[in-house]
Amino acid sequence: MNKPFPRTREKNLLCLSLATLFLIYMLSTVGVVPVSADPQTILSVEPTTSSSGLGTTFNVTVTVTDVTDVMAWGFYLGWTSGLLNCTEVYAGDFCTAAFTRMIDNDGGHVIVGGGDFSGLTGSGRLAIVEFLVLDVGETVLDVYNDELRDSGGDLISHETDDGYFDNRSIEVPTSIEIVFQDTGTSELIGPPPDVCQNVIVTLHITNISSLWSWKVTVTWDPVVLSYVSADEGAFLETAGNTVFLVATPTSGEIPEMSCTLLEEVGASGTGDLAYITFHIEARGETYIELPVVDFVDPDEETLEIDTVTPGHLSILLPPPTPPNAEFTPLTSTFIYVYENVTLDAGTSTDGWDTLPNLGHACPIVDYIWEIDFGCNGTIELTLEGEYIEDAFQCEEPGDVRINLTIYAPDPTLPTHPDYVEYDSEVHIIHQRAPIVGSAIDVYTEKGGEGPGLDEEGNSYPYPTGWSDAFGPQEEVTVYAYVTYNNEPVEYQPVAFEIKDPTNETRVTRTAFTNASGIATTEFRIPWQGSNAEAMFGDWEIWGVVDVAGNVTEDLCQFRFGYVVSIRDVIVETPRPEGVKKCESLAVTVDIKNIAFTSKNAFLAIILYDECGVPIGMAKGSITVDPENGLTSEYTIHIPTWAFVGTGSVYVNIFTKQPIDGGTPTCPEGKATFTILNTR
Repeated sequence: MNKPFPRTREKNLLCLSLATLFLIYMLSTVGVVPVSADPQTILSVEPTTSSSGLGTTFNVTVTVTDVTDVMAWGFYLGWTSGLLNCTEVYAGDFCTAAFTRMIDNDGGHVIVGGGDFSGLTGSGRLAIVEFLVLDVGETVLDVYNDELRDSGGDLISHETDDGYFDNRSIEVPTSIEIVFQDTGTSELIGPPPDVCQNVIVTLHITNISSLWSWKVTVTWDPVVLSYVSADEGAFLETAGNTVFLVATPTSGEIPEMSCTLLEEVGASGTGDLAYITFHIEARGETYIELPVVDFVDPDEETLEIDTVTPGHLSILLPPPTPPNAEFTPLTSTFIYVYENVTLDAGTSTDGWDTLPNLGHACPIVDYIWEIDFGCNGTIELTLEGEYIEDAFQCEEPGDVRINLTIYAPDPTLPTHPDYVEYDSEVHIIHQRAPIVGSAIDVYTEKGGEGPGLDEEGNSYPYPTGWSDAFGPQEEVTVYAYVTYNNEPVEYQPVAFEIKDPTNETRVTRTAFTNASGIATTEFRIPWQGSNAEAMFGDWEIWGVVDVAGNVTEDLCQFRFGYVVSIRDVIVETPRPEGVKKCESLAVTVDIKNIAFTSKNAFLAIILYDECGVPIGMAKGSITVDPENGLTSEYTIHIPTWAFVGTGSVYVNIFTKQPIDGGTPTCPEGKATFTILNTR
């Protein structure tokens, strides 16, 4: 049991407690004669008496009452080392424009100081001190080496009222629990760890008195875990030599595990009884339980155990994957009236169920096609099959809605409750009348086939007539397909004009069609140094041709910019003020993709502390869907050696890992956070 400590008063506050320049100046002023003050000026610890259970935290506040013209202050607050640990000291709301603190848990004290140039009169909180309870006992919360100084640098006379901590009246139950070494708690949710890896648990005893011998039975689900080994903990060994025995384990059970001191003595307190190593056989959930516990003292009298806490292991199953419906013709495909349409779902993928164990494929068994001519909500034609050649044709121009639904039931039970056995995909194609006379279709190597303008000169709905996006310094290859009555026209000159988002012409070229009726030209989008991003936006490619005196034009558009870019970096810390050492923060990245299709990239997140030292990193390949989206949450640990203060998060996206030749897709993203002292 801890008892109040004797405290030797030392006068070294001036050189150690206040780090700021003006406080050092004030507290080293020559004049040290106390000025007259209201005798009610008191420096006190509130509450006067505190009590808190083992392993919990509590706060005390150091306040000043009825002070006049205080400009600087400082004090030591001491306690019995080993009974309490100070975890943090926070600035109060009075005279703390400047604030500093130093924590010395080994020495059992904190040094706190602060001040305000304006010189304050009144009462308020100077500091809030947070403690963690390590043991059972009592201690004075002793205020000493304390000084208050006025704006002239003179000492302000005052009284001090110490605080007191005593938790001896709080009953601590005797308990045994299964603790996972990975988490330090009785709960472990993975992966990690995962199948084919080991996990170690501790049999931990709390507040036992005079333990001579113990015996337990351990059980678990053998489908999830298998026994590997068991080793004795150090608790009984502190009292002498022991005999540690483990009966031959069966499937899912250690019938008996025991340890006995060779001499008739007892061990008291808290510690580890044994360590058990398990091998993870399959994903799932199991409790590691102690259905039998038998603890006795040297007189072989039974010791009561108030609480027995099992371990809970949950290795989460990977989410099942539903089937994915894909087919051609793709959305926005143009097909001429009376031309046969072939339906092909060969790119659809099977489902995947994750039960039992790591899962199995769920093949597609049905393909159901529903055809809505005119997109009016009426299904005129229903077909079945993965591939249907010459499925239908239209007699007049218009849009056709094609809905494919696939079914992939689970052939092997049990089925994961989240598995969905079907999926649907809708494409809308455009039926158009055969073009009579001359026609031109402008597009790029990234698409854009189809007329960009209708007969009245209006733009077709996005993405018809749009090429996919281009990024900085990419070369654009432009094509113009020229026909007359749907037949290619060869060796015909085509004029090209390319306009930037400000409608300024950037390129004018002429190219002749080849034997297939296609004219080709290229250009690389200008990258104008620091002003390059001013060119971002929607570009236009115009193609114009004269066939037999009939001038025809077409428009293809595309987006130019960082195809994959960082919109925002979101940092979440365990508390509003920041993250402590040995804790973790979470980083989520808001990413924008201006392309029509998903893009693969490599994401790297790195943390720097205030001194520019790299302290943590997360990286990996990602797939970015079109438009905007948030990444998964990346958890990064703050090491004990990190410098406290303002840290930085730097986020970069590359085409692939730089060591493999990857290049940046966009500028670096940045955010800041605060690293707090763990004490």
